[in-house]
Amino acid sequence: MARKKKSAKSNRKRLFIGALLLVSALLVLVSLTTHAIIDDQRITGEIDPHLNPFEISYHNQGGMLGAYFAYVLFVVLGWLAYFIPLGVIFVSLRLFSSAMAVRFEAHSVLLFLISLLSTMIYDIHLVTGGGTEIIFPAGGLVAQKLTELSVKVLGGTGSNLVLLGAILVLLLLYTSVTPFLA
Repeated sequence: MARKKKSAKSNRKRLFIGALLLVSALLVLVSLTTHAIIDDQRITGEIDPHLNPFEISYHNQGGMLGAYFAYVLFVVLGWLAYFIPLGVIFVSLRLFSSAMAVRFEAHSVLLFLISLLSTMIYDIHLVTGGGTEIIFPAGGLVAQKLTELSVKVLGGTGSNLVLLGAILVLLLLYTSVTPFLA
């Protein structure tokens, strides 16, 4: 009898945490999708530098918190920031029903890795293009630093080849597609 109560209590706690994670992930997702450049300019002080952050009318549908979340996530991860709420949604689904989440888990990891590698390939031309500074890296600071390291170690062409090869290997390992065999 005590075992059933403990199991029911554990199940409720798991469902509560899953619901809390799901709502938080949806809030971050809404904040990212309703991101506005003017909010970034207000956060950095380019516009209205003397206003109190609580007096500003934010365009982000997540309010002030959403504007700050979106700003920080886009600076750090660029467009890859969308994977954060999606990953949290998968964790919450796992707490609700592990069978449902297991199906999506491998897909999301593969999609993130391929997206990161593709973003690095895109950023290579920004790093090697002769400019001294990347103003808007596609993958944020994370992809920018990984790309700069890759270019420093392998060079521009070598980085392109290695990253494209890594994408090809991931696709070959994960899918049943064999492009070189008839």
